[in-house]
Amino acid sequence: MIKRIVCFFLILFSVTACDIEPYQDDNVGDNWKVLNFTVKRNDWKLVGSSNALNSYYQFVFNDVRELTDFVYTDGAVTGYLYQGNGSEEVQTPLPYTLPIGTIVNGNELLWTETTTFDYQAGSVAFYINYSDFATDVQPETMEFRVVLHW
Repeated sequence: MIKRIVCFFLILFSVTACDIEPYQDDNVGDNWKVLNFTVKRNDWKLVGSSNALNSYYQFVFNDVRELTDFVYTDGAVTGYLYQGNGSEEVQTPLPYTLPIGTIVNGNELLWTETTTFDYQAGSVAFYINYSDFATDVQPETMEFRVVLHW
């Protein structure tokens, strides 16, 4: 019984003896900036050969001045894909994977379309990957939202 009491007080002491202070930087606060990007159908660039293994589409926005070195190293960046049916617009977090299927000449064709992004200080890139690497048709025009938080 005494061992349990001593153990209880040791645990209680070790938990309450720690003084954890949150990370605070004078340059960091509740700052955020929303950036909207549109990639038109004809602007998507094919990386690799059409219908070749590991081929995909990308578009890079350079000169994104709001995405500073500080935001890159000490902030957070979140990307979204705007989607909509008529007036019902939604924002879908990236990466977004959509399973797709169709029937051609009685045969099922199944694949996924994955939309993602990456960034570095000064630029944001968006990517469209098809699991079957059928890249002979360019993606449609797509709209994206990127939120910078620092």
